[in-house]
Amino acid sequence: MKIILASTSPIRKQMMEDAGISFVAVPPICDERIIKEQKSHLNMLDLALELGKAKAKSISDLNPGAYVIGSDQICEFGGKAISKSKNADDAFKSLRALEGKEHRQNNGTCIYLNGECVMEFKDIAVLGMKNLSDDDIMDYIKKDDPIGCAGSYKFELNGKYLFEKIEGTAECIQGFCVSRVKEYFLKNNII
Repeated sequence: MKIILASTSPIRKQMMEDAGISFVAVPPICDERIIKEQKSHLNMLDLALELGKAKAKSISDLNPGAYVIGSDQICEFGGKAISKSKNADDAFKSLRALEGKEHRQNNGTCIYLNGECVMEFKDIAVLGMKNLSDDDIMDYIKKDDPIGCAGSYKFELNGKYLFEKIEGTAECIQGFCVSRVKEYFLKNNII
């Protein structure tokens, strides 16, 4: 059976490979900006799931018989979403805002088959960042180049060392609960 990851994320692709799941990656065909506007009434966790569903459904509709995985992540600080950084200055500003404080990573992961959702999962991680100097932040940005990442850090690399408190799974923090996907596939004899 064909398994498709509706994503362009290198970390999600790596997590699928590490989980031993054979798949192809296809870019989703949906406008996240429009979905965020239409679903602005939702909390960040539910919005993350809706974004993941939109990604999966956009590819599922074009690939009958394939299992299509969608996932999305929203970094939340002070009740608001933090946009992914576009450059090093953005990353610095995001990390400076999070420094010494707690924030949340909201993740929604789902699987679609023939245009219908057959599995969905939501998860939250709460992280407390250490007190960091400007030099600490600049050194980190140079090490991991976290441009375009939720929260402007790469937890899977050196980002994990920025935190003094971590409540939640590494998968949730990285933006893809791949173990739940694998559990579904194993339970249903798909892999």
